[in-house]
Amino acid sequence: MSTRIISTALFLCLLATGCGKQNSDTSGSLVHEIPVSDLQSAQSLAKSSSVSCADPASCNPSVGMLVATRPATLLKPAAVLTCTAFLVGPNLIMTNSHCVPGDLKSPLHFSSCSERLKVIFPSSDSLEGVEVKCDYVPSFSQSKVHALADYALIKLQSATGRPSLKLDSNGISDGQSFDIFKVNPANQSGQDEPKGILTKASCFATQGSYVLPSYSSPFSVVASLAGCDAIPGNSGSPLINQSGAVSGIFQDIVTPNSDPNFQSALTNYLSDPNLANQIYATNLACVSLPLLNYQPNSQCAFKGNADDSISLKGIEAENPQELIKEKATESNFSGWEAQNGKVFHWQIKPISETTLSRRSILAPECFIKTDSWISNYPAAWYDFFQSHSSQASIELPNGIPEFNTQFLFNRYLQPQTVTSSGFSKSQISVQFNPSEMATKGSGKVTILENKQVLLSVDIQECANSVTL
Repeated sequence: MSTRIISTALFLCLLATGCGKQNSDTSGSLVHEIPVSDLQSAQSLAKSSSVSCADPASCNPSVGMLVATRPATLLKPAAVLTCTAFLVGPNLIMTNSHCVPGDLKSPLHFSSCSERLKVIFPSSDSLEGVEVKCDYVPSFSQSKVHALADYALIKLQSATGRPSLKLDSNGISDGQSFDIFKVNPANQSGQDEPKGILTKASCFATQGSYVLPSYSSPFSVVASLAGCDAIPGNSGSPLINQSGAVSGIFQDIVTPNSDPNFQSALTNYLSDPNLANQIYATNLACVSLPLLNYQPNSQCAFKGNADDSISLKGIEAENPQELIKEKATESNFSGWEAQNGKVFHWQIKPISETTLSRRSILAPECFIKTDSWISNYPAAWYDFFQSHSSQASIELPNGIPEFNTQFLFNRYLQPQTVTSSGFSKSQISVQFNPSEMATKGSGKVTILENKQVLLSVDIQECANSVTL
């Protein structure tokens, strides 16, 4: 059953505290930074960097720790930066662009790369550890917006002798699971030093989330994931799919529970208040890497602002026709249709709707040929019809089937619909003009609830014979 359609049209102002708010407020960098006094101190500290495997028996030989040194700027102190990187060629690695100091991404500064950036691969049960310096950075993304593609291709001074990972251009599908190999800081408390531990985790994709509404297809530029955590040092981690190829790159984390605006805006609309952290990942299906002769998938959509809030009006409840087919198989609804289907063919029709809820009832879609049902009613009815009565009425003492749908967000902040069904306990009557139906082949039908108009529709004779 189709459960929802997510629109990138923008509407969340009913959640007043979230109106106009950029999701970047809740995002966090996944670069491990060790501030120092100056670049010389950073380069000295970087010489002590090392990485090991959490499990030497299952350590991915293609993944290592990226170590870079950053000079002081007007906005940031000098620092040693550590991220995660992975091999895509004998002497080529990939990571996030934001892991590479900006001055190393200019063609004018290729010569300084070797003293400022390197990658270290840990030893394992089958391989010795290896450290290789950077040669230059031939390809990288320009954007500084966290929810847009973030990648860098780095050429090393020599081959590593380790296997490379293949890039996958088939996209990132909703719910798809991945193995994540990431470098965590070895010492997460106390003295900070450039030492890491390569670990393995598993994540799954969360399409259509409030935190990243632009992730609406397998070929959106950036995807969101949940089910695992990420900490500084994990930027650049590869998302390895079931085929062993890389579908994306970790780049950022969003922590809804750390921002009170999420809670105040969404508290009344959560099916599970235990919100999960979510991770942004560059979709490698949408990246161009000329040096690897790797082109983006033609289905990639490069339009839209990834930071815009999701439109609740773009969420569509269960398809009415599919829902009625499902509900009609239940004995109580089937019995009701068998009893009340002599005059009308019924369909689900919304009668009231707000941004976050919808009430629907079974309502006439069309009427059966009058000569097939009018004579089945009591003589008084038939006489009513013969005298060209302007009104007839069907009383429904047991109510009418209704469906109440509420829109909620799950713990991954994906919009979902929850529909309950039952019978309206109110006094229901259906009024119509049988003479008009017989002579014109069309007519107005009004449904009243406790003598108040609930719904009024213009219908025609059913095009084909309908059997309920």
